[in-house]
Amino acid sequence: KAGFSFDVAANGEEAVDLFRTSQYCLILMDCMMPVMDGFEATKQIRQIEQKENRTFRIPIIALTASVV
Repeated sequence: KAGFSFDVAANGEEAVDLFRTSQYCLILMDCMMPVMDGFEATKQIRQIEQKENRTFRIPIIALTASVV
């Protein structure tokens, strides 16, 4: 209804690949994904932003089902 579009990554590697090939306004990152967790995926995304001298750092919101 709101007109948003989104992509879903099955794991952290896919999330990083999607980031490289698409433009996003926001990322909702699952911390406990298989293959590569959300922490490592976020780290790699930040490294890509820095390497490419991107002026806008995309907001990344961490999500988890873990209870503290």
